[in-house]
Amino acid sequence: MKNILLSLSIIFLLSSCSSTKEKTSRTTASLGEEIILNAHPTFRDGKKLSKKESAEYGVMIKKVGKNYIWASREDRVLIYNLSGVFHIFTAADGSGMIIISELDRVMGKKKSYPFKFAEHIRLFMDFITYKGESDFFSKPY
Repeated sequence: MKNILLSLSIIFLLSSCSSTKEKTSRTTASLGEEIILNAHPTFRDGKKLSKKESAEYGVMIKKVGKNYIWASREDRVLIYNLSGVFHIFTAADGSGMIIISELDRVMGKKKSYPFKFAEHIRLFMDFITYKGESDFFSKPY
């Protein structure tokens, strides 16, 4: 009977470990995933967004294994490049890009949202641009 209870306990512990979530300062991710950016824009093409619209048009980048994924845009694969204080994530299929600036942080400016971002989504021959600030950015390097 003790062996059965011990076996059940071990099975329970193993199953609970496999469904454990890693916690970040912004949201949760499955094991093996890392949230790079999870933010909400304040502007769309220069126009101020309502809180509801901001929540609807949120941007999320995840790192899954060695790949960066545009989780808020159909899990598209992203290519990462660093250019000075700009972190540039470009969709492998050419459908858009996200640029994250940490200029304010590098310049030592004390802001509650030290990271600025711009998300450009290609729509035929035009782009939709969302801009905002974030207090969270997990640098890829």
